[in-house]
Amino acid sequence: MYSNWSNKLTAFFTICFFAFSLTAQNLRLNIIVSLNSDSIKRDVYIAGSLPVLGNWDPGKIKLKYLYGNNYQVTVNIPKGEKAEFKITSGAWEKEAVGMDCSLVRNSVIKAWSDTTIRIQVYRWKDQCIQKTKITGDVEQLANFKAKGLDDRDICVWLPPEYKLNTQEKYPVLYIHDGQNAFNPGTSSLGVDWGLDETADSLIKKGTVKPFIMVAVNNSKDRSDEFSPGTKGDLYMDFICKQLKPYIDNKYRTLSDAAHTANLGASSGGLIAFMLAWEHPEVISMAACYSPSFKYEDFDYVDIIKKKYKKHPGLKLFIQIGTEGLEQKLMPGVIKMKEFLDAKSIPYSYYLDQGAEHNEIAWRKKTFQPLFLFFAK
Repeated sequence: MYSNWSNKLTAFFTICFFAFSLTAQNLRLNIIVSLNSDSIKRDVYIAGSLPVLGNWDPGKIKLKYLYGNNYQVTVNIPKGEKAEFKITSGAWEKEAVGMDCSLVRNSVIKAWSDTTIRIQVYRWKDQCIQKTKITGDVEQLANFKAKGLDDRDICVWLPPEYKLNTQEKYPVLYIHDGQNAFNPGTSSLGVDWGLDETADSLIKKGTVKPFIMVAVNNSKDRSDEFSPGTKGDLYMDFICKQLKPYIDNKYRTLSDAAHTANLGASSGGLIAFMLAWEHPEVISMAACYSPSFKYEDFDYVDIIKKKYKKHPGLKLFIQIGTEGLEQKLMPGVIKMKEFLDAKSIPYSYYLDQGAEHNEIAWRKKTFQPLFLFFAK
């Protein structure tokens, strides 16, 4: 009996020691946020790279109101692990920005003991956003019907010569998260990709052939629509079987796959790749900015390995940065590159050193896929 109690006590103290060891590996991070007098007083949230910081969900972790213009949150984070975060007011279009309305870089902390950080918020992004005139000729398709999905707005950008050369037909670029394509006033981050200015400039310089752009707004089901599954299949069917036939019928397009491209960022970069890979008879070109090929338990490379088919004639552009969320997406990009290399599938790749996961970084490189797809 003594031996039995001894074993139980040993097990008990072992569990206690293990629990203490786990606790000892964490530290308390205390974040105090103060709102400047120019910022609108409202609820304050933190969005960061760790689960306790919301995994970059801008409206998940709410700070506690202290007094005056001060708010606070205290979390336990792993000792010595780098954490990145931003301050928002519940949505990315309401994130904290500088006094001049410029985007603020991620706050970064790598602590070895309990730490308190103080953050000053000068303004919220939605205080700064103004509607901006789009460069070029655009037509709006409001509340476009999508079978099995929510309706959405679509913006069609026409090249400079479209209404003059009435016999000419043009290639088409489809853009996912289309509200981010042309106008900072509708972009989720207040900075658009500048595709209208870039395309207009390249066409007028004679660097690329004139082409049409179709910017497709996302919906509240963006995550499901831009990934494998029922809604992902419905979204791809919407692009291939509903929207594209409508565009080809209404506008003067070169409707074959060889003249049809698509572009997206993050999970939009994933769906851009999926459309070209799974529907090469419809779309042959994909520009994938910071694509989420692999994230947490999801791995699209494993999916396509199981049902690989040779797709000659594809044009693929892949870009990834090196900071923040880009670091978590990098393994998936590397794995995809290794797969494409093993199958001798050509692609263009750009590693953007120092770039973060946002429209600022993607905007700077929009000319690259446009030249790849539509060069004269």
